[in-house]
Amino acid sequence: MKTMTIRNLLCQLAVMLSISLNVAFIAVWMMHTFFFCQTVPGQTEGTSMESASMPPLYRDLGIAPEQWKRIEPQAKTFREQTTLQRKALQTLQEHMLELMAATPVDMSAIRSKQKEILAGRNQLHGLVIEHLLTVKDILTPEQQKTMFTVIRRQCLESCPPGDMYSTKRGSPLSMKQ
Repeated sequence: MKTMTIRNLLCQLAVMLSISLNVAFIAVWMMHTFFFCQTVPGQTEGTSMESASMPPLYRDLGIAPEQWKRIEPQAKTFREQTTLQRKALQTLQEHMLELMAATPVDMSAIRSKQKEILAGRNQLHGLVIEHLLTVKDILTPEQQKTMFTVIRRQCLESCPPGDMYSTKRGSPLSMKQ
C-alpha cells in the first residue's frame, strides 16, 4: 500500500483548490453576466423599461416595466449579498494558500479551511438559486423557459474542459472527441 507523503497531499490539495477556484470563477462570471446591472453603451437613463440599468439577461427576456419594478430590489439585495459572500470566500482562499505555504504544513488546519471554503461556496450557490427562483416567479412562462435556456447554454459553453457539463472537445457532452 502506497503511503501518502506531505508532497502528495499538497499536490492533491492544490488540484482541489484549483478546481474550486474554477467553479467559483464560473459562478462569479455567471452572476456578473446575468444579474448585475450594467449600463448599455450608447444608452442614457430614462430609456424605455429603464434598460440602461437592466442586466443583459433581463433585457434579452423583454422584461416589462412592471416586472422590472419587482425584480430590481431583489437584484440589488442579491448583488449586495453575493458581493459580501465573494469577499468572504476570497479571504478564506487566501488563508488556505497561506496554510499550504507554511512550514511545517498543518493538514488539520488545511482540511478545516477547506470545509469553510466549501460551506461558503454552498452559501453562494444558495443565494444564486434563491434569486433565480424569486425571479422565476415574476416571469411569464415563456420568459422562464428562455431564461433557463440561456443560462443552460452559457453554463455548458463556459465550463472548463473536462468538466462533465462542458461541450468542449474531450468532455462527456462533447460530440468532438
